[in-house]
Amino acid sequence: GLLAAAAAAGLASQPVAAETIGGVPDNILPLMVCTACERVVDYLNKHFLSGWIQAEQKWTKKFKGHLKGVVSDHSCANPDVFPGNNEMYRTGCVVFTKRHYKQLERGVAQRLSSKSEMYQEDLVPEEFCQEIHACPNKLRSLETQLHETQRKHEHENP
Repeated sequence: GLLAAAAAAGLASQPVAAETIGGVPDNILPLMVCTACERVVDYLNKHFLSGWIQAEQKWTKKFKGHLKGVVSDHSCANPDVFPGNNEMYRTGCVVFTKRHYKQLERGVAQRLSSKSEMYQEDLVPEEFCQEIHACPNKLRSLETQLHETQRKHEHENP
């Protein structure tokens, strides 16, 4: 399960904290926030940003309001991004959107503003989430850690 994966990733070796947010121990919360960031950014990038770039959508105040609706409709409550029955994922996503929405908005704005150096570039989930400190200290999302663990295991046990 999730905790076994976190233990495999070496996160369980941290002292167990008494504090929890939304049922998520605070030593696991950074992993869940990082996972939420990478999933939300990846989904936005694939399902929305690429189309906006192709349509040469410009950043406007009206579009800023549209983005807020897209993010609220297509992140934490989206079963394609998060399993609806998993409180740890949902809490990580809610905390991510509360803490990092303005940075996510700025990231999209930069890609839709012709004066920006990042105009029409993709939002790369791993890079972007590190940049905005949703994945601090090179923390990797759950999927990335599991993928690396599987790859290492396959390499060691051919």
